[in-house]
Amino acid sequence: MTKELHLDRLHSPYANALNEHYCRRWVSVNIIKQARQEKNQPVLVQAQLSSYWNADDVYFCLSMARSKAQANGKFSSVTLGLLVNEQLREKFRFLSDPALPQRLVHTTCERCGITDCEARARPPLILEEKSGDEELMTTLRKLDY
Repeated sequence: MTKELHLDRLHSPYANALNEHYCRRWVSVNIIKQARQEKNQPVLVQAQLSSYWNADDVYFCLSMARSKAQANGKFSSVTLGLLVNEQLREKFRFLSDPALPQRLVHTTCERCGITDCEARARPPLILEEKSGDEELMTTLRKLDY
């Protein structure tokens, strides 16, 4: 992913700026994989409810992908993500449809604590480092007493 637009609030760090690997569970990543496999389709559309790991945020994501006309073998996608709240549930009554895919997601593999992730591209190194730092601080606090 190269560009994101957030209209209502600041979101998590950008993996492309931090040299991290975006979560492969997002519909925006999976639709590009599907577009590469189904090259004869002019446009692909997918939707998903994305729930953030270890947070309350849920987004309805509608993603579209297509082949770039000038770049052979290159694809682009656009995803519209809407924060799911009561207002959205009133307007989009289909959000409770069991046919709508739901995925537990995170920002990047390096920060993710989903232990049974089938799509992980890299180990959760930053999360492990943070956990180690917290453990060290807890041990140091115990020494002060």
